Amino acid sequence: MCVGLCPQINLQSGANAGEEVLISQVSCADGLCPGSETTLNNTIKLTFYHTRPVLAYDLYYFADFNAKPREVVVYGGKGADGGQCAGPAALSLQDDPPTVDNDQCFGKWLGPTCRDGGRDPDVSCGWLYPQAYIASLQASGDLPGNSIENLMQVPWDTPPIDPDVSRIANVVPDSQGFCCDCDTNHFLFENYDLSRGNIQCNALDGDTPHASAHCLRMDKLWYSAYDVGQSRENYNIFINVQICDTSGNNCARPDGMRIASVGPERPRTVLRNPGNDIRIEWAPFGSADNAIDLTSKMLLRPNCHGNQDCLDDYAELSGGVGQEWAVGTTSSGDVCIPGEMNTDCTLGVDINDPESEQH
Repeated sequence: MCVGLCPQINLQSGANAGEEVLISQVSCADGLCPGSETTLNNTIKLTFYHTRPVLAYDLYYFADFNAKPREVVVYGGKGADGGQCAGPAALSLQDDPPTVDNDQCFGKWLGPTCRDGGRDPDVSCGWLYPQAYIASLQASGDLPGNSIENLMQVPWDTPPIDPDVSRIANVVPDSQGFCCDCDTNHFLFENYDLSRGNIQCNALDGDTPHASAHCLRMDKLWYSAYDVGQSRENYNIFINVQICDTSGNNCARPDGMRIASVGPERPRTVLRNPGNDIRIEWAPFGSADNAIDLTSKMLLRPNCHGNQDCLDDYAELSGGVGQEWAVGTTSSGDVCIPGEMNTDCTLGVDINDPESEQH
């Protein structure tokens, strides 16, 4: 029950909007004043400002995805002078041509062997380590010199294994790649047409590799993926209360009074005023029209994980502001990365452009 001055005011929604109300006369309930209406000693001026409504979506972290994972083929070890086995020159997967040292080719007599064991600390491709593991080592002081360049000095599996420090407990599973070797059948019949690394299994050729290591390499840029929840409409209605003369002029806010606000996330507030507290309540008249449903989408946010080279190369993405994408998922549930050619992927809505249907 409302006792005192109880106005009910409807405000326009949909855009930034302001409205002013001057109250000088009020209707009276039975027995509360001499007549059905009475004139106030001072005119009350109520100023309302309705901010533009926005839709807020809760985000739930799902996983990180690399922006451009790729396969790199390694054909041998590295000599003391830095020389490496060149491998097939025309192979598109080969990184920048190294200094040629064919004595380092896999399969060379007394040369290096391709290694891809699941518990081998010296696999030919090396191991991948999570960013969180590196950060944990740096925070705990277990990384020598606090530099990632010294990661190989951290113990591999010195017993007892420390799950927070030992490298074997923290490698990315199956990130050691795999080896393709020439077996006896390949040497006898020189069957290399189906070779992934385009190696030639010719036992009489001592200048070409007889095995290849196929390695996973990650780009410096990552995307943190989030599931998107239901939308929530939010806006604020700001209220300013002023006391004016009987003509509605010379208005001023009473001492100690403040500008208050209400809205969907804060439906009520109280303005403290000596002898006359003012209670303000918000009530909805409906929900947003045509709210975009993103529950079947994911949000991808660029993330360099503190890598300064990445921050420099992707300066326009490093802050993430204005560079998020709402992306679709495939029918199998796999995530569709922006730019990926996938005919089974429904592209998402560009959340930075309300008029856009696809990004």
